[in-house]
Amino acid sequence: MEVQDDNDLPHITRNLVQIQHMGERLCPSRGSGIEVKAARLFGPKMSYELPQKLSSKLETLVPANVYETVPRIPESDIQSFLKSERENALFSALLMTRKSVSHSLCHNQLVLYFQFCVIFISLPQLMKSVS
Repeated sequence: MEVQDDNDLPHITRNLVQIQHMGERLCPSRGSGIEVKAARLFGPKMSYELPQKLSSKLETLVPANVYETVPRIPESDIQSFLKSERENALFSALLMTRKSVSHSLCHNQLVLYFQFCVIFISLPQLMKSVS
């Protein structure tokens, strides 16, 4: 169990077999029939009564076999992964450089604009002093 910095709740890592065993252990303690199915759907702390229609629908539910629906993970291609990571790093560096250059150009244009405004505003005073 690890405590995360970004939230107050501990981060618990469990695999599917451990979750299945915990569910099997909780089943007898929750009762039978509708209550167990509702607890599986709505969580362990139900503080409200289920409508009659929903209760009848819960009775007809048959839990699916999770292991059959999980897709098989293909073998890892390390070379392709490393190539992709390298390309992503280069692309990120290019984007950061482009953003930096764009920011620098905008800053320089702004400085030139303000310098022009200062000269333009002070130009009449300079003309009076020369004449």
